[in-house]
Amino acid sequence: MSLAQPAIKKVRYKWKNEPSITEVESSLEKEDAYLVFRKEQAVHTYNTDRGFTPQSIRSVHCRVKVLSQKGIDENSNLKFRVHSSNDFTLVDARVIKKKGKPVKVNDEGIQIVKELNYGMSSSYWVAKINVPNVEIGDEIEYRYSYNSDRFAGINHRFFHSNLACLSSSFKLQVRAGLITKIQWHNGLSEPKKKTANQEMFEIFQWKLENLPAITNDAYSIWEDELPYVFYYLEKVYYNSNLPYWISEESWEGVINRYDWIFNDNGKTNGLKRWVEEEMVKFDGEDSFEKFRSFVHHVNGTYDIVQKLPDSEELLPLIDYIANRRIDEVNLTVLYDKLLKHLAIEYELVFARNRYEGEVDAMSISGGQFTNVGLRIQDNEGGFHYLFPSKRYSNWLLGEVPYYL
Repeated sequence: MSLAQPAIKKVRYKWKNEPSITEVESSLEKEDAYLVFRKEQAVHTYNTDRGFTPQSIRSVHCRVKVLSQKGIDENSNLKFRVHSSNDFTLVDARVIKKKGKPVKVNDEGIQIVKELNYGMSSSYWVAKINVPNVEIGDEIEYRYSYNSDRFAGINHRFFHSNLACLSSSFKLQVRAGLITKIQWHNGLSEPKKKTANQEMFEIFQWKLENLPAITNDAYSIWEDELPYVFYYLEKVYYNSNLPYWISEESWEGVINRYDWIFNDNGKTNGLKRWVEEEMVKFDGEDSFEKFRSFVHHVNGTYDIVQKLPDSEELLPLIDYIANRRIDEVNLTVLYDKLLKHLAIEYELVFARNRYEGEVDAMSISGGQFTNVGLRIQDNEGGFHYLFPSKRYSNWLLGEVPYYL
């Protein structure tokens, strides 16, 4: 469920030419629509006007040829979504007519609104473009860009889409001093490399041609088969010979970043007494079985949400127990504290959604993980996994989510 807020100011593109329509590609003439080209660019830089300010820029430029009414219906109402930490800097579209001059979409056909997602930790800027008066044989050309005053995290850039594409390219520009780890997978060729602006930027370019359409089949894993670029910022050199590390130097450092979650901060006030007085009431002959009963009780009776309002995030754990309402992070903290009170051995477990590809052990970054759980040892030395979550289901002690 979402709530759209009022539109923000739109920044239009100044089209510099009037291109002619392209001929229908004979191998794609039975398609409803296909991409004449798709060009994507990402820039990682910074400015020094007011100290050191990171900047990440992404832009996309596409042209779609429509060959049927279905192709028109599916491609004349465009929608692009970016995280609210980004700002759209340009959104525009036009129709290259089969007969006649190109027609720009008017201001009323472009909207940029903010959507708030209830129960989630994020909101989004959404750009919507309604492209009118499109006819079979026309081409819809659109472009958008957005930026952020922070460095982007883990990035995967694919070349395929739901439309067949004659030419798909990706260009990555990285400013000197921003040490970025870049990998390319599944048969993707090495990039063309060059420098620009007096060697201030290093540029990496990839281009693929004649790509088939790829549908989002359930449980398909693009990272297993499709060519893609994987990159993230490792460290920054700025006015110093010593680097500032953005990612961690070791996996131990990644794990230590999660320590803040388990800081006490007054959360355990009253919890020890509750354990002594209430945990004894749960079924089980030993502390492990009582903990298992409590997990079953939580999953059956608590309102578990992904994200609580800010005013409820830092309550004492005993309040969540009393209200029977808790979010995923605090539920993990609650289990952590209960296990310690009950003297049950356990370890943190980091996992990645299998449908987003495997964990790359050589790329040290917590951004690869999608889930944090616990591996708990019972009194006989056996191990049981626990993943506090509301994302797809309330997983019981001993259950591993199918998507990990």
